[in-house]
Amino acid sequence: MPLLSNLNSAFTADMPLTVNKKPNGAIILNQWIIKNQLDSERPALNLGCYTGRDLDWLLPICRPQNKEIECVDSWWWVLEEEKKLQVCREVETLYSDPLVQWSWCDFSEAKNLRSADFIWMCPSYWYPIEHLFRETNHACVWGFSNMPWLFERMCEFFAYKRLHLLYFSATVSAVTNDDLIYEQWMDSIDTISPLLEKHGQRLDRYGDVAAWRLNEMTGMDRFAQFINSQP
Repeated sequence: MPLLSNLNSAFTADMPLTVNKKPNGAIILNQWIIKNQLDSERPALNLGCYTGRDLDWLLPICRPQNKEIECVDSWWWVLEEEKKLQVCREVETLYSDPLVQWSWCDFSEAKNLRSADFIWMCPSYWYPIEHLFRETNHACVWGFSNMPWLFERMCEFFAYKRLHLLYFSATVSAVTNDDLIYEQWMDSIDTISPLLEKHGQRLDRYGDVAAWRLNEMTGMDRFAQFINSQP
């Protein structure tokens, strides 16, 4: 699979399996959400699957729940149709699994766009993601790599409590439109954080939100330690 191998060698995964040589805490958080708070009868959706590497962590989480996954990408930026078909074939071959279906199309044409309850996404700036938030009528969790323009489009939903931030970090975040999922999540932080602490990470509660952190002092913590240690 030379084309797929070259692509994966040239670009790092948006969600690496490890952070500082330890399990990626965001994957542990996503596993807890899918296992404890979502409906195994509803599918998961990977919007912007690219070369399928999100399946390295998402498929092992969904398999025990027998939760189906739809992977979606249009590859619209690939100019040569034959090259697009080649990489799609290579991805499908590498990640062939009964729980996985592939939709090489625009996000708006995804089969499970209106039914999935866990959506891991990497949308382009031009995709009207706010329509998806507005039109989803069932309990759902969206996770994503942090993009400033994406948070800008969420502001209205946060302001009117139509979205709640489950966790955030410097790199990835997750939100939900469901009050019960949010309340149960916040009530479970003391249970969830130890799952991270054994890997040198933690989940801190800051008022109405939770922050996934490595066990390193933040800038303000370092400042406080420094000034308080002065004679």
